[in-house]
This record gives sequence, structure tokens and C-alpha cells, in this order.
Amino acid sequence: MYILVIIIVMIIIFTIVYFLSTGSTGSTGSTGNYWTCSGQGCKPNPHGEYKTKQNCSKVCKSYVNEGNGCTRTSGVPWNSFSDLNACRLYSEP
Repeated sequence: MYILVIIIVMIIIFTIVYFLSTGSTGSTGSTGNYWTCSGQGCKPNPHGEYKTKQNCSKVCKSYVNEGNGCTRTSGVPWNSFSDLNACRLYSEP
């Protein structure tokens, strides 16, 4: 009986600590201060990998072949390659 009560209390404590920790990071006002690379370029994201849009733009580029050779594009679409050689090697002629 005591073990069941201890387990229930531990679950309640864990739940409270979890929600307090996630709630405190979301309420700091950092929404939009970070950027992430999406399929169409850099987008604001509170959980993004980059602190500035310029840092995101430096790495958020890829190569895609849409029938007329490999060209550089902004963003990382599903059919893109990270470097020009891989695009030329693996895309259909």
C-alpha cells in the first residue's frame, strides 16, 4: 500500500516539475528570435538552430535538378542535395 502511494506521489512530482520547466522556457519572450532552415528557406522558429537569419542563410542552401541541370536553391526541399557533386552524380540526366 505504501509503495503505491509513493509511486503516485513521484508521478505527480515529476509531472509538476516537467510542466514548470517547459513552461518557463516558453514564456521568456524568445518567440521569433531563432531561425530554422525549412524547405523554402529560413523561417522564424522559437526552437530554431540559428540565432540570426544571416547565420541560417549561410547554410540553408542546396542543389536541385529540375530537368535543366543542377542549380542552387534557397532552402532544403525534399529532392535536393547538399553539394553540387552529389546532385550531378545522383540526379537523373
